[in-house]
Amino acid sequence: MEKLYNLFVVTYFFCIRIASIFSTKAKLWVEGRNDLFQKLEPMDFEKGNWVWFHCASLGEFEQGRPLIEELKENNGYRIMLTFFSPSGFEIRKDYHFADIVSYMPLDTRKNAFHFIDKINPVMAIFIKYEFWYNHLHELNKRKIPTYLISANFRKKQVFFQPLIGTWFRKMLCFFDTIFVINAYSEKLLNDYKIDAVKIIGDTRIDRVLEIKGEDYINESIVRFKGKQLLLIAGSTWKDDEAIILNWYNKNKGKLKLIIAPHEVDAKNINRLLLFINSLSNNLIISKLSESIKEESDVLIIDSIGVLSKIYRYADIAYLGGGLNKGIHNVLEPAVYGIPIIFGWNHRKFPEAIDLINEKGAFSFKNGKEFGYIISNLLTNKKQRLDSGTAAAFYVEKNSGNISKIIKSILPRI
Repeated sequence: MEKLYNLFVVTYFFCIRIASIFSTKAKLWVEGRNDLFQKLEPMDFEKGNWVWFHCASLGEFEQGRPLIEELKENNGYRIMLTFFSPSGFEIRKDYHFADIVSYMPLDTRKNAFHFIDKINPVMAIFIKYEFWYNHLHELNKRKIPTYLISANFRKKQVFFQPLIGTWFRKMLCFFDTIFVINAYSEKLLNDYKIDAVKIIGDTRIDRVLEIKGEDYINESIVRFKGKQLLLIAGSTWKDDEAIILNWYNKNKGKLKLIIAPHEVDAKNINRLLLFINSLSNNLIISKLSESIKEESDVLIIDSIGVLSKIYRYADIAYLGGGLNKGIHNVLEPAVYGIPIIFGWNHRKFPEAIDLINEKGAFSFKNGKEFGYIISNLLTNKKQRLDSGTAAAFYVEKNSGNISKIIKSILPRI
């Protein structure tokens, strides 16, 4: 099985190289790994205690960020941060709490040996879903404490499948401790004789509380909202936008609308603008990057990095992705104490299920159900406020996860 895995890794790399001819993202993935070891050569890994953090992309980085900053600021460790995806690396390559930001080398035996030999970390922390056999095996051979944080496991994952699952579970045994977000994950691992597991909770909760506590004022959005209620639809896709805008076109005047699409490149923003105009020529549209017309009905967020902060201005949040690939970060709006609406595809997200049970969030299957939910929230102020209170309380009662991890890992270093 190990040989098949290594063959898959090499084949994957070959496919990405071909894709890089046509895809900018694939090109960045390949170019970022060119001469990677030569780029690390000038770095001084001899001094200081280095901690290696690895995450797939930007979302996983945000889960690990509070732990990175705690170890850096208050415990004096030097931080090596690696990404698998360009979408994480390109945005956070200048992250000032990390001493070095890099791509993770392709997961071959040779790369794993040289990479870990070079950085020689006192500890390695993988975030959520990253499982790379050769690097984990090398860390294990060198007895370097290795942890997985914010993990969430499901029965359908490869680790728990007949035959091949036995080999893939070896990777789980390479971790000194797996910090999971719920009791189901703990039980599932325990059922397969993986006992180095602790229920900690989702580290994103600590991060969204940090963001909420930051000083932030966006005068453009304040002017846009005025004294009206505001719906912010975050990380939306085409299906989300169709449902929201079809409803909004029939209910103009009841509230203002902000749409922050999942993809903010010029092509997608222009597509969204054309779609809105095709529905109605009566809606006034602005973009955040331009001078906002105060009489605008709809504001399009055409830049990244602001969504988690501007939710504070919303009265209701819509979370995109629930009609296809799966929802975005439900905790980002929840922390501000506002009710949240999302589509049916949220089963892989325990916090979304929890918020529905707590009456802080609502799920729908089609446009009719969406219209019923949002209309009810708009007309029933008490329900809207009670739902927001439930969402905020859920975040608060599940906070403090970073300090629990710190207490668990520091005595072992």
